Amino acid sequence: MNTFHDDSPKKRLLLVLRALLENPYQYTRKQLATKYGTSTDTIKKDMEELRNADFNVICDTQYRYAVVPNQSSEKLEEVLFFTESEKNTLTEALKNWFFMILLESRNFTFKKQGWI
Repeated sequence: MNTFHDDSPKKRLLLVLRALLENPYQYTRKQLATKYGTSTDTIKKDMEELRNADFNVICDTQYRYAVVPNQSSEKLEEVLFFTESEKNTLTEALKNWFFMILLESRNFTFKKQGWI
């Protein structure tokens, strides 16, 4: 079984990805660095790793980051090294997560605009 050490880059990268999926446009690079006890340069490299794996990492005008859904969940192996079973589990979880986040963000937008 693959275990993560508390300070492993793989674990941090997954935590950053999770934070961006769960809370789009909430974190700046500096806030993520503080949250995960690392430098802004390391977070910048993490963002590049995610982009290199075809995750669509974007930021708004206030430099807050988000991951928007695309086909990138199928390319996890380019960034992270997992067993085939772990990759399949993560891929399915991310596909479900993207769908859930998309629905929640649309619901939030509609509520914020007073449409529902």
